[in-house]
Amino acid sequence: MNHLILSDTHLSDKFDEKKFNYLKKLIEATDRVILNGDFWDGYLTSFEDFVKSEWRELFPLLRAKKAVYLFGNHDLPSFSDARVKLFSAMQGMVHHLKVDGKRLKIEHGHRFFFNGYPRLFALARMREKMIEYMMSAFGKDYINFAAWNEKMKSWVAKGLGQREILVCGHTHFPEFNLKEKFINLGFIDKGYSSYLKIQGKEMKLVEERY
Repeated sequence: MNHLILSDTHLSDKFDEKKFNYLKKLIEATDRVILNGDFWDGYLTSFEDFVKSEWRELFPLLRAKKAVYLFGNHDLPSFSDARVKLFSAMQGMVHHLKVDGKRLKIEHGHRFFFNGYPRLFALARMREKMIEYMMSAFGKDYINFAAWNEKMKSWVAKGLGQREILVCGHTHFPEFNLKEKFINLGFIDKGYSSYLKIQGKEMKLVEERY
């Protein structure tokens, strides 16, 4: 069985057709999907507006793949309601998956450190515009938060079993480091994409533009 594990898509009530078509293609090409947090962005929109937006066209595709939805810091459980079942078959904070004798511990990553800010829509939208401008000018290196990955790895060293691997998101900095039992999925936004693709016993962190 093939799995697609992605995080930090940060969908809102604002629709992006190019991003929609890209996500649709990814979802349709796999057997199962795991949404590892910040699928939608509760700092940019309300859950009510999100589920009524054009992004809802992804929901039946995700349901057909029996999607697992893990909450992140931008889509905390308190931000949504039972309608998360419109796009996911399972919900939670942590999910485990066995791959080639190893146990993947999949969670968003915000419990290790929460770089949060007050849930004020106007300020969040201003922040989003600033990030969009900086990325258009300087590329994805603008959000090179490699140091945050190191904070997560410090937990991995003492918090995981011998054959366990942490698969997280949150920092937006993709990394595939089996030696240190650490995989960061990165993000999918503003033309940049990274995600984990699992085909049978093989795992690959894909980084591409869309």
